[in-house]
Amino acid sequence: MVKDAEGRNFELISNVIAATATPIATPIESAYYLIGDVNGWDFTAAATMPFSHSGKDVYEDPIFTILITVDGEKNWKVAPQSAIDSGKWDTVLGNTEADGSASTTGNLADNASAAGAMKFPEAGNYKVTLNMEAYTYTVEVMPDVIEYFVVGDFSGWSQTNGQRLYSVAGAPAQ
Repeated sequence: MVKDAEGRNFELISNVIAATATPIATPIESAYYLIGDVNGWDFTAAATMPFSHSGKDVYEDPIFTILITVDGEKNWKVAPQSAIDSGKWDTVLGNTEADGSASTTGNLADNASAAGAMKFPEAGNYKVTLNMEAYTYTVEVMPDVIEYFVVGDFSGWSQTNGQRLYSVAGAPAQ
């Protein structure tokens, strides 16, 4: 019912029109990589620094993490798989704050020209967590990390080629 200016009720009748609404989800890629001062801002080198993921559907589990040790102040961004594959910067993610922000939490920006780099402010161990559904990141300073390597025939018994595992002091290996 609709009322006119004089308060009279009118019923509006129309043909029924079928419409289909399709929600558009935030695109979440299958893999993300850390790119920055630690690997010379090079896509090939960044491909060796993947964020870990559970392997579930990325829309069921949008969380990606990486543990990293840096030897001093380092700027960084997040390269999605599409950037690694294409070598183009237009899909690289930064923050919505100023370039070089050392904020431990923030929103990701997907406009490469407007996205500022994040910063590890000093030497140390860091855990970076991305929530790709919320488009946010969190940086945690970690205590000293003890590195363990699994070696075997698959690695030629070489630590360099072995699978690296981490164990934070007082916590079980991840």
